[in-house]
Amino acid sequence: MKCRQKTFSDIRRIILISFTMSGTILLSSCGGGGIPPTMVLNVPFSPQWWGGWCGAACIEMWANYQNLYTSQNVIADTVGYWPDVWALAGGGSLFTHNNGVPGIYGPSEHEQDRATSAQVSSIHNDTPSIAVVNGGSHAVLVVGVDWTYMDMQKVALGIHFHDPAQYPFMYRAANLWKHQWFTACAGQHLIVLGSGWFGSEGDMGYSEFLNQGGTYYGGPSEYYPAI
Repeated sequence: MKCRQKTFSDIRRIILISFTMSGTILLSSCGGGGIPPTMVLNVPFSPQWWGGWCGAACIEMWANYQNLYTSQNVIADTVGYWPDVWALAGGGSLFTHNNGVPGIYGPSEHEQDRATSAQVSSIHNDTPSIAVVNGGSHAVLVVGVDWTYMDMQKVALGIHFHDPAQYPFMYRAANLWKHQWFTACAGQHLIVLGSGWFGSEGDMGYSEFLNQGGTYYGGPSEYYPAI
């Protein structure tokens, strides 16, 4: 696994995150070896060449991480010039080693949690994923997650991502990612995964956490994540 940052901690293998109403991200675990409290894949950054080419740039970065190289204009000619989740999934299949899978989730907070859980499962399987953000007008590549422990609860603090219109390795705390970035498009939360299994794995971990009565970090009146 090619990680940009890895700080060892004696914790169990974590397979998902989900957000609470306060914006904190919850994590669930299910055995395995030590996973670091910060996990960021060392994905090379590529800016989008033109407006609307954000999705093509995300696929280019994803492919480059897997040592595959296709010009961004060729990708854009294939997937189009707007972040359409079906076209981007097709591009993922064509230009990466993965089978691009559209993740289409409903407008509720629960559905948003499921989508994010799938993306963190993807990170733990050494694969970036695409998130359609800003109400459907932009796409970014999710490349990492931070987490910690509080009273034995597994708690994620934020998301690392490449924004092809701005900067590499951007970071947003959980509340800002949830409420200001990963917002619904026409009533749907949209992602692109490299395998349908990542969605299933995320769902299983999310359900496990809820069944265990998991709680979130500090409660809404005490949690003030950094920007």
